[in-house]
This record gives sequence, C-alpha cells and structure tokens, in this order.
Amino acid sequence: MRKRPLPLWQEYDLRLFVKKELIHARQSADMIVDESAQRIRFGFTGRRNMQKDKLYQRIGELTVQFATLEHRLQQLLELLMGKDNSLIGPLFIHHLRLTALLRKITIVAHYRVQEDSPLLRDLIRALKAIETVGEERNLLIHGEWQIKDTSSFPVKVRDFRMRYEEGDWQEYTETALTEKKVTYLVRRLKGLVNDIDYLIREFGNSQMVPRIASSAS
Repeated sequence: MRKRPLPLWQEYDLRLFVKKELIHARQSADMIVDESAQRIRFGFTGRRNMQKDKLYQRIGELTVQFATLEHRLQQLLELLMGKDNSLIGPLFIHHLRLTALLRKITIVAHYRVQEDSPLLRDLIRALKAIETVGEERNLLIHGEWQIKDTSSFPVKVRDFRMRYEEGDWQEYTETALTEKKVTYLVRRLKGLVNDIDYLIREFGNSQMVPRIASSAS
C-alpha cells in the first residue's frame, strides 16, 4: 500500500522538530565537551598545585634542618667554652658562618677534651660530615631557586658566584636537584642534628677540663 505524502504544514513541522532536536543534541554535546575540558584543566591544575606544594615543602624542610643544625652547633660551642661568661654567646658564637663555627668548635674541643676521648673522636667525625654539606648548604640557602615556571622536580638552583671555566668567566652556574636528592639531604641533615644533640648531652654530662691544666696537675 502506497503511503500518502504528509501535508505541507505537517512536513514543515517535522523538519522543524528534527532541526530543533539536532541543535539541542549539538548543544548537549558541546556542553559535555566543555565540561570534560574543564575537568581536565582543573585536574591538571590541581596536580600542578599539589606538585608545587610538595616542592615547597621539601625546600622548607631543607631550610629548617640547616637552621636547626647551625643552632645546635652554636649550643655545642657555648657548652665547650663554658657558660660562666654571659658575653661568650653574643660576642664569639652567634652570627658565625658555618665554616668559622666548625673551626672554633674543633679548636676549643681539642683544648677542653682529652685527646684519647671517644667523645672527641665522635665530635671530629660529625664535624667533618657537616663540613661536606657546607657547599650544598650555601647553594640551597643563598642560591636562586628557578621555581616560577616549575611545578615538580627536578628543579634548578642558580649560584651567582663568578667562575672561570673553559677560558671564560661564567656569571652563574645551575644545579639540578631531583626529589630523591633533596629527600636524601633532608634525611642526612636530620641525622647530623641527632648526632650533635647526642654530643651536647654527652658533653653536658662529662667533666671537661683543659688538657694543659690536667696534665700539669
């Protein structure tokens, strides 16, 4: 049986309906695409922020551990020199650079502690370990972190000390730090702080007298 054609007005209404449905479907698809894109962008931005937060956290841990270590060394030097004179701290100990602080501790310890003392050997061993991280300390504390356009490790630290390399003066050098290396440094510094805390306790419990005075008596 042959189908009768639709009246013109019905055919027009059908075409209009189909057109509206197509437009609606296209708009719905566009909304889904836009929403997906926003989720992707938000998720990516969220991950970037989380990575950057982790980066700042690690840098903060380094700074705190370095500062804690220097304060512990000041306490150790004050203990070795004796606390009778209230001017010792402000005049001779505080605001010393790390290299000067290590040198003074070594000199005073050799005078105050018996040469064959196990504590003296432990102290010298700890001071040498701290000395090896001195260059890294200067770079990380005084260097410029190239973190503005970086969201994760590795991150570069720029040192502006002039160097003469390969026949030319270099205005700065860059060191790339991985998360593994920074985490290792944090753990190493915590270990050194624990070593100095141990020495402070042991020296505080021991009777320290100048070696010259003890040998003369």
